[in-house]
Amino acid sequence: MPEAGSLQNSPAPGAGTPGPARPRLGRSRPVPPLGQARPGVGASGSARPGIGTPGSARPGIGTPGSARPDRHARIGTPGSARSSWFAPGLTRQVASPRPPRPYTGAVPELPEVETVRRGIAPVLEGGRIERAQILDSRLVRPFDPGIVAGELVGERVAAVERRGKYLIVRFESGRVLLIHLRMTGSLRHARHGALAEDPHTRAVLTLDNGSDVAYRDVRRFGTWELLESSEVRPFFEQRLGPEPLGSLSAERLGRRLAGRRAPLKSALLDQRTVAGLGNIYVDEALWHGRLHPRREAGSLDVEELRRLHRAVRKVLRLGIERQGSTLRDYVAPDGGYGTMQDEFRAYGRSGEPCDRCGVPLDRIVVGGRGTTYCPRCQVNGAPAQG
Repeated sequence: MPEAGSLQNSPAPGAGTPGPARPRLGRSRPVPPLGQARPGVGASGSARPGIGTPGSARPGIGTPGSARPDRHARIGTPGSARSSWFAPGLTRQVASPRPPRPYTGAVPELPEVETVRRGIAPVLEGGRIERAQILDSRLVRPFDPGIVAGELVGERVAAVERRGKYLIVRFESGRVLLIHLRMTGSLRHARHGALAEDPHTRAVLTLDNGSDVAYRDVRRFGTWELLESSEVRPFFEQRLGPEPLGSLSAERLGRRLAGRRAPLKSALLDQRTVAGLGNIYVDEALWHGRLHPRREAGSLDVEELRRLHRAVRKVLRLGIERQGSTLRDYVAPDGGYGTMQDEFRAYGRSGEPCDRCGVPLDRIVVGGRGTTYCPRCQVNGAPAQG
């Protein structure tokens, strides 16, 4: 694969120190108010502008050993920086008591991202980026991959955190690299630069201890966004609701659902309601909470809100304990599979007997998403309008 962007540390004067305020290295999309649909989101087959055609490498940009351009002169110009990454190759399997689930295009959700964070943090934290290679220009559109690589070289990782489905790599300089895994992104690492050749490797970071961290992405939807410290809070405030395993209470959840006429499942999938939930864990939480996915979101009473709150936290904690759900592409940074799929009570089990009442589980479509539920246990008391 051509090397779209690569830089080694020269070192450059001032590398790793905070620069002046500047535009974020990434796309800035308007975020509609809570409860309002995002234009173009959720329609199957819709494509993002500029995405969908292979990005061609620009010859002569950021080749190894090339001089690092001035840090501030390259900020905010067309052909600057953004980015993306996540987990390793499959090395072991875990026997499942149920037949393997068919691939459903599931995106890594909070438990999968938290598992990746716990696995990759010991590798990245304290390390200084000596070399950065961005091998696929689609990772950093609309910015130039060589510029992204140059921005990363010299940065030292202070901490690896998570917010919703985002990985947050905090640098000592104050900058932050946001990583969204999307559908098939994964992170792998090798202690002494011994990563195997892989045609799906899209970026590689080499640390000062000799370790390599590679981003692998088959479908190439993952993203990296490099932000200044002052940009991080507004970025998340526009896009994400509270953390479900943090300070979110049943009462606060009720306030966020109040007045919502959308189906309950759709409201929970909205990241501005609660951060980190996706198709898998919403189906599971609604089964545990005995709530119909088409129930009008704002119609839940106090007891139902408490059940939902307990169920959400239960399935997320179990998912983290089981290191996520491996349905096809997701693996942990040590190369192992998650086993949450062995605990599914609803997701992907259409036609199988309900573990609670024995009635066959049914599959419906809610907000354009395939949804599995129990028609006996999850009765729809107040269907959503429209």
